[in-house]
Amino acid sequence: MRKTLFTAIAATALLFTGCFNTEAPKCSDKEVTSLLKETYTQWRENMEKSGNPLMAVYSVMLPKKIVNIDAPRASAYDPNIKLRSCKAEVTFDNNITGTLAYTVQIDEKDSDQFYLELDSDSLTALLQQSLMGNVLKQLDK
Repeated sequence: MRKTLFTAIAATALLFTGCFNTEAPKCSDKEVTSLLKETYTQWRENMEKSGNPLMAVYSVMLPKKIVNIDAPRASAYDPNIKLRSCKAEVTFDNNITGTLAYTVQIDEKDSDQFYLELDSDSLTALLQQSLMGNVLKQLDK
């Protein structure tokens, strides 16, 4: 009887895990860092397939994917809209390293879901860094 009651209570607790989230997930959360990698890769692929020749050229110069994320940290949190601003040191597949900024926010309709958005300023800095790296490579030849 005690074992059955304990099992029922444990199962009930598991059903509510993740429910009633009151704030956005932490910047270092495994789901967040995984989604950061996926989001960057998708952004780059969308740029490549945009149909804009200039964007396609830029996308070729960008690293294809993030291979490592270090020091993910919160830079701000707004409890009113459940939005966490984050930064992390990232290493890309071409050994370029830099800081990426991103935000994480809980979905208004489903608190078990969240959105991740890359910061456009940090993406612009990455693009500039990649362009300069390619220019310098060409000058060395």
